[in-house]
Amino acid sequence: MIVSAIRSRRTAQALGAEVQEGWVMVTKLVLVNAAILYATYLFATGRPGTSFPIPGLILAVLVLIYGFISAKTVIGRHIYAVGGNRHAAELSGVQSKKVNFMVMMNMSILAGLAGMIFVGRSTASGPFDGVGWELDAIAAVFIGGAAVTGGVGTVIGSIVGGLVMAVLNNGLQLLGVGADLTQIIKGLVLLAAVAFDVYNKTQGKKSIIGLMMKNFGRSSESAPDETTSTKEVISKEA
Repeated sequence: MIVSAIRSRRTAQALGAEVQEGWVMVTKLVLVNAAILYATYLFATGRPGTSFPIPGLILAVLVLIYGFISAKTVIGRHIYAVGGNRHAAELSGVQSKKVNFMVMMNMSILAGLAGMIFVGRSTASGPFDGVGWELDAIAAVFIGGAAVTGGVGTVIGSIVGGLVMAVLNNGLQLLGVGADLTQIIKGLVLLAAVAFDVYNKTQGKKSIIGLMMKNFGRSSESAPDETTSTKEVISKEA
């Protein structure tokens, strides 16, 4: 962070742009790095009540990795292109079969990792573990701003959708709602999210989560608007 701040300051000065006062930059770096070091100390000590759960650390690392891959790499752009319009992507030179294979293989790896974390936390396993969780996963993605037609969505948005579903599940359990009614409610939430997404696409609008998370995903210079066709995007990149 210090090296990046110094480089950015020197670049701005070389271009003749206005820069912050030196003491402002130093104070900001000291405070931010002190917070990072303190958080690192809490993680390392592992004292009860202060240590961060290991699954949370794994989730944070995965979000950073996949957020970078989806926004800053070629394979990430190819995944968006194939999801939006497979035929247009193939005509532009994207190997859709290779992309599909990599995506499916990656999801298998993540599913195996999730299974190991679940078994590790519950210290038990059974043949029916995970049955019915597909509804939660699909609902989380659509609530997070992903399009039904594909080609749109962010990692951060999916995390937000997952948190919404987790809060919903926890709230229903605290209220003592039965399993059957819980499935109905979650199904209605999924139906509402899909209907809202389809309506917004027909009106040329973005989803609510998409508007909130647009700065955390692809930048406005590199990311197409949700109403922009995938064919136009691939043509610009070519």
